[in-house]
Amino acid sequence: DLTITSTTPAEFNTEIRTEFITWAEEAVIVGSAGAYAVNATVNAALALALDGTAVGNVVQQTCFVPGASMWPHNAALLYVAALTEGYHFATLLGYSTSATVTAFGAANAAATSICRVTACVRG
Repeated sequence: DLTITSTTPAEFNTEIRTEFITWAEEAVIVGSAGAYAVNATVNAALALALDGTAVGNVVQQTCFVPGASMWPHNAALLYVAALTEGYHFATLLGYSTSATVTAFGAANAAATSICRVTACVRG
């Protein structure tokens, strides 16, 4: 599991980057799906990023936490881009108004699915 405590979009960790090289005329599709949770009832969000900059729609919702436990929420993000030629990376950003956001990345009893970031380069 990866956690982040930030009130602005921030990368969970560089280890989850999906790195790729593309030609300028190729279409690139990046996506993410999986479960995340917060440790308080707050507004929380996940966003995809290309080369460190948020792209596409941000999944934001008020996360309800019953008692002191984390309650998982599912999110799916997709973005299509035309990028410059060369090296790029896709990653996952998270933030909340005042709590810790956890992206589930391992077998976790609370997780309904593991967060993944993928990239498809048409070639």
